[in-house]
Amino acid sequence: MKSVKKKSEIIQELQTVYCDKLDSLQIPYQKVTVESTFGDTPVILTGCEEKDPLVILHAENSAAPFALAVLHDLHDAFRIIAIDLPSSIGHLIENKSIANDDMIEQWLFEILTWLNIENITIVGISFGAFMAIRSMAFDSRRIKRAILIAPLGLTTPDYYDPEKIGSEGVSSARNIKEKYLLSTCFDEKDIDALSFISLLSELNQIRIPTHEIAEEKLAAINTPIYIILIDEDPWTPYNDLIYNIRTKLSTLKETLLLFHTKHLPDKKHYPVIAAYIKKICNTQYSI
Repeated sequence: MKSVKKKSEIIQELQTVYCDKLDSLQIPYQKVTVESTFGDTPVILTGCEEKDPLVILHAENSAAPFALAVLHDLHDAFRIIAIDLPSSIGHLIENKSIANDDMIEQWLFEILTWLNIENITIVGISFGAFMAIRSMAFDSRRIKRAILIAPLGLTTPDYYDPEKIGSEGVSSARNIKEKYLLSTCFDEKDIDALSFISLLSELNQIRIPTHEIAEEKLAAINTPIYIILIDEDPWTPYNDLIYNIRTKLSTLKETLLLFHTKHLPDKKHYPVIAAYIKKICNTQYSI
């Protein structure tokens, strides 16, 4: 019979996977903790200090080291700041949650202010892109441009039926969520990502984002935006997404389409994404 682990034991295992993933990147880094209204936020600093700042926001059910892996090829070209989202492992440790989702826009502004960085390029992946969009609508003075990868929040998702999941019972619901994430999001060869999801499932902490950003918030954005799309993304219907970003994002500059991957890009696309970001940041655009 499988023994039942304590929450503290599972969180410790999550921290181990987190650190193992970070160490596997084989890059020098510094980890700091930033105080904010939403609790302590872990931040990983790497890359060249004299280079332009590149801020990375990871996907839901993930953590900063996994986002760093996607942009590993950029650590010599930028000063990279990888931030753990308010819903990630740091808040499991603190046993906190965000009481007022309407206030989440100010979170990134607080982090950037604490770090004293500006004129940043922000890269958001999936739910991280959602957080970037909401943050830009709140206050984009420190953000020079945004690159959004498989962004959530720009179209109504049709990938998940929470009522069906809820009707299956708690234990089964956890299993269904975990199986769905693994089949639609992650490269099956990424052992660390699979372990991370499995541990989150044990804690019943897997989240399936269903947020959509209001049009008035999108209209408030004045930051140049570049979007990386995925042709058969099960989380964001391509036709609806491409229509919405072209009609509702007035500062959209360009899109890049990736083929034959899941919701989160797999390793074969990492060099393509890195080259695209370098191209954008080395090209001057005006609104």
